Amino acid sequence: MSTTSTRWLTGAVGFCLALCALTTTTAWAQDAATLSRFRASPTPEDDFHLSRPTDLGHLRYGVQLHADYANDPLVWLPSMGPSSRIVAHQLNLNLGFSLGLFDRVVVFAGLPVTPLMSGDSDEDLAARGLVSPDGAGLGNAYLGARVRLFGERDDAFALGLQLIGTFPTAGGDQRFRGEDFLTFRPELLAEIRPGAGARIVLNAGAIVRRNAQTTGSNLVFSDELTFGLGFAVPIFTAADDPRTHLDLHAQIYGSTAFNDFFGRDQTALEATGGLKFFHQTGVVAGLAAGPGITRGFGSPDVRVIAMLGYARPTELAREPQAVGDRDGDGIPDDRDQCPDEAEDFDGFEDADGCPDPDNDGDGLLDEIDRCPNEAGPAANQGCPDTDRDSDGVVDRLDNCPDEPGSPENQGCPTAQLVRIEEGRLQILDVVYFATNRDVIQRRSFPLLENVARVLNAHPEIRRVRVEGHTDSRGRREANVDLSQRRAEAVVRFLIDRGEVDAGRLEAQGYGPDRPIVENARSNADHAQNRRVEFNIVGSGTN
Repeated sequence: MSTTSTRWLTGAVGFCLALCALTTTTAWAQDAATLSRFRASPTPEDDFHLSRPTDLGHLRYGVQLHADYANDPLVWLPSMGPSSRIVAHQLNLNLGFSLGLFDRVVVFAGLPVTPLMSGDSDEDLAARGLVSPDGAGLGNAYLGARVRLFGERDDAFALGLQLIGTFPTAGGDQRFRGEDFLTFRPELLAEIRPGAGARIVLNAGAIVRRNAQTTGSNLVFSDELTFGLGFAVPIFTAADDPRTHLDLHAQIYGSTAFNDFFGRDQTALEATGGLKFFHQTGVVAGLAAGPGITRGFGSPDVRVIAMLGYARPTELAREPQAVGDRDGDGIPDDRDQCPDEAEDFDGFEDADGCPDPDNDGDGLLDEIDRCPNEAGPAANQGCPDTDRDSDGVVDRLDNCPDEPGSPENQGCPTAQLVRIEEGRLQILDVVYFATNRDVIQRRSFPLLENVARVLNAHPEIRRVRVEGHTDSRGRREANVDLSQRRAEAVVRFLIDRGEVDAGRLEAQGYGPDRPIVENARSNADHAQNRRVEFNIVGSGTN
């Protein structure tokens, strides 16, 4: 504890002890006394009855109105005969004001009013030698202060001192609404905060007063020990503003006379439970109820408490939030345009946090695109078209990519029998075979030699399937076999005479299964179905 806090504690304790010594030296028999054991807490941020060892903040203020109703707070129970309800119903209102100073001190004041206090009829009470309550009127105004000795709001423990003095504004000719002289109430306040917004509040102190004995009974209001234990925990907190929350409260509090420690008549003990709602605008509202536990005077069968208050709102303390990175790509979510998709970091627009599976937008994924940042056709594995011989025909469609030619000749200086198309080599003539045999006629040699030259000029065409097809006449099994042998004959020609790498070629016979003309009838239709095709099944240099 700091030196300043120690001085505060020593001075406050000394002052309280001096007050106790001064005011307990003399006793007068009086009727005026305060019956209600419920005392409205000084600030809207306290519990219903208990005071917290907290401050409001410098020049921060609060106002509040408490209403409490007690049923049968004062019942005379004789050893024989029926009981008498001296006070059967008591309704109290309390208007309070509080002000914070220097981020450590709270000063407060209030005025209680009793709109209703009634019991058995005056005649019944007088017949038994008992006094009657006065009914409605003012209570004793009060003025107080407390100091936070130790512990900030977020600390696990806090300690404070509080002193309340009351003034005889109720008047000396009334009963049960207030004292007819000054009273003092020194208290030690403590709070334990186990976490999650929960708190345990402890109050211990004394009421120092002139003794008051009611006429016609043994009811004596004397100096008392006061005590209280409370628990509160938030059961709802607004996600967007934690200043809005709903707290659940439970507390037990009471007092006992110093001259009859925990005696039956001189000990009052009550328990209450309730809810208190705090809004971000500063409005506070609460409702609580509970029974009297002992039958000491002032302890009712049941007490109901309602309060409405306002405390100037504090600035919303917003902790700086660590910026997340949901996709784990190293780019914070507040700068990541695709926070749920990781950046691919391939040198192309890597700062926006979005993956770019096709940087150049050519329809070919970067993982198989040889030129991922330059648009190009799939036939070039995503690279732009080139024209090595500058003849106006791009290399991928140029039968002679290293020899200038004309577009009419597919980029060659002489006429061509083959044209490179997407996914195939389109032959401009027919491969002729001996009838029902797999022997290639000589008139087809120039065509196949042309195919071989194109393949050798384009090593990026990695594999070609040579397909054999027949018409539908004859047995299917025989036609499939014939088409397979004819495809194999073409492959052998390209390897042996055309010097094409054998690994780039495969043969497949389909017989009549893939006709160009369905349901062929004429010789011309059948002739179209008898054919050899060169389909590209693998391209690219990788």
